[in-house]
Amino acid sequence: MTVEAAILFVIIFTLAMLIFVHMVNRHKLKIKTHELLEKSLDKGIDVTPEMIEKLHQDRSPRYKDFRRGIIMAAIGAAVFCFSLIIPEDDTAKVFRGLSLFPFFVGAGFLLVWKVNKYDD
Repeated sequence: MTVEAAILFVIIFTLAMLIFVHMVNRHKLKIKTHELLEKSLDKGIDVTPEMIEKLHQDRSPRYKDFRRGIIMAAIGAAVFCFSLIIPEDDTAKVFRGLSLFPFFVGAGFLLVWKVNKYDD
């Protein structure tokens, strides 16, 4: 196995683990929410449909779009800055090209955040 293949494997494995950990944490949060509802019902607390909707609702999409836009644009800018640091060859050009993808995805999220009229 070459060094490049090992590095690629580590990067892909790390990304997969990040996604897996995120999914597990979301699942645990849903379980705790349902346990809270069961305890509330057992204690005789009135659980309204509005309260259930609030529990299942995450933050406003407005903040999600803004946060995702800033993070993606920052990742794109970081990869571009990294491409300026490494020696000038084909690798630097590839990193500059790859940096455009997360940057423009982030710019798209920021555009959606700015243009949308949110209800909250």
